[in-house]
Amino acid sequence: QFDDGNNNISSSISYKGKVVVCEMNKLQSLNMNHIPHFAQVAFPCWSVLQQFPNAKQRYIKLNDFQLKDLTSQWIMDLMKTFQDAGIMILEDHGQNLKNMKAEIEKGWRISIDKRNSGGFPGEVGDAKYSIENSKYFLNHHSDVQALQKQVLGENYFQHHNQKRHRLPLRALLIDRAGVTREWVYSNETALQIKKVWGEDIHVRIISNLNGTLMEQALEFHNSDIIISPHGAQLTNLAFIRPCTAVLELFPRSYYLGYFQPLVLSAGGIALDGYPYDRNALADTASAQVIANVKTRERLRRSPIHASPDSILRVLPNVI
Repeated sequence: QFDDGNNNISSSISYKGKVVVCEMNKLQSLNMNHIPHFAQVAFPCWSVLQQFPNAKQRYIKLNDFQLKDLTSQWIMDLMKTFQDAGIMILEDHGQNLKNMKAEIEKGWRISIDKRNSGGFPGEVGDAKYSIENSKYFLNHHSDVQALQKQVLGENYFQHHNQKRHRLPLRALLIDRAGVTREWVYSNETALQIKKVWGEDIHVRIISNLNGTLMEQALEFHNSDIIISPHGAQLTNLAFIRPCTAVLELFPRSYYLGYFQPLVLSAGGIALDGYPYDRNALADTASAQVIANVKTRERLRRSPIHASPDSILRVLPNVI
């Protein structure tokens, strides 16, 4: 809905015959080649542009950075996905931007820089654009489905045509070996799950996700249960299937409500793993991790010590 200050105007009427531009602004002090940071501006643009399927043309305009600045394979693949969906990319000071300047100025402009609890922060000309019940990355489940179809192609339809009630369940354990927040007992946990659950659960361990967007997306899409430390790899939660259970593990005194909304947007079940008999919010607040950068960096590097027994104890509830 567009709100001109007096009444709400249906967007389907307002943008008829116009172009729609989503401005993707570089997040201050954040690394735009860090996948979750980039997704904070890229995914909302995808959600916004899904609301204008009949626009004359849909654009993403890059402000303060260019495509050549993006070196991550995952990020470059995501931008290619947008282009394959008919969304044109306009670069700051690029020739294509100069050629389209007059038409763009007549269209709707939506600016995405950072998120807040009130919805997509965006200005559309002189009007405000907002989406009800906004999430942190992707707004509606339909936006998630559209992105999954575009990225996964036939793989999406193959999995969604399968019967949902089946065994074995597929559990993906990510341990982040060799980097921050490494899950120390991942291998022991996998062995215990196999011992207790036998052929009912197939366990796969991955240390760190690499490769193309398609390859990483499929790892998540093919899983029924995902257990992982907090980290950039969880941006791929945009590609889980409905009812996927996600157990995100946090180190003591470093708890973030960050990826959970992405799980919910995709129709999954978000669960938090935190040291037993501790209060995640109270610990994080007392450590002042938001105000103190050095403390935050130290705590977020801490290894994860979730034991095999703790995972086995909660696994029936996860299932």
